[in-house]
Amino acid sequence: MQLKRSLRAVSCALTAVQCLAGVLTDAASAQPPMDRFGKWAIARAIPLRTLEPDGEVSDLSPLKTVVGAARIVALGESTHGAHEPLAFRNRLVRFLVEQMGFTAIALETGFIESRAIERFVAGGPGELRGVVRDGMSWGFGRFPENEELIDWVRTYNVNPMHHRKVRFYGVDLSGAKNGAFSDARRAIDYPLKFLAQASSADAERVQQTLRPCLEKFSTAGYSGLTPSQRESLASGLFV
Repeated sequence: MQLKRSLRAVSCALTAVQCLAGVLTDAASAQPPMDRFGKWAIARAIPLRTLEPDGEVSDLSPLKTVVGAARIVALGESTHGAHEPLAFRNRLVRFLVEQMGFTAIALETGFIESRAIERFVAGGPGELRGVVRDGMSWGFGRFPENEELIDWVRTYNVNPMHHRKVRFYGVDLSGAKNGAFSDARRAIDYPLKFLAQASSADAERVQQTLRPCLEKFSTAGYSGLTPSQRESLASGLFV
């Protein structure tokens, strides 16, 4: 509850208000009296000098008051792949890390797949484009803005002057493979491997419960399970 009370999210509505601030201001003199939202937006919009990441961040300074002591800042993405939302996201991330001390980035990609990116930004081996494309679900790794973000995080982390490193997390279902979920087994295999380190007996017990269904743990395979098999799979995951 304490964390919930301290959480204030900066959502996609903020981005929309910022980007439309100039348009709304110009329209105010030429249009009939504006509706309640239009007046609210004009009064509270924060004008942006640019959406592109660069070194000058004075126009973002008012966000320090908006964010305050919040531990999480959430930014919506009204459309996938458009340059402007992703460019502004990258600029906002840099501001939050460099000016406000945030140390974690969570994006829409498979949790298990994101481990490759987490290792890379921590200085691990790999080639930027390959790591991003393999580590981001739904084809999001093809967006150059995502490559730019991951490249910046890695560069930030390897700088010895930055003692607080930035972590990366995926917050989506694992094994998606752009919707086929052909690698969904990894969402079970990885936790079982972790459980085995703590209790091999418990790990074996869970594996015994799941084993009859694991080979079908994919989109195509799951549809072929009988209702009783699906129930057994679900109960095994929550033992």
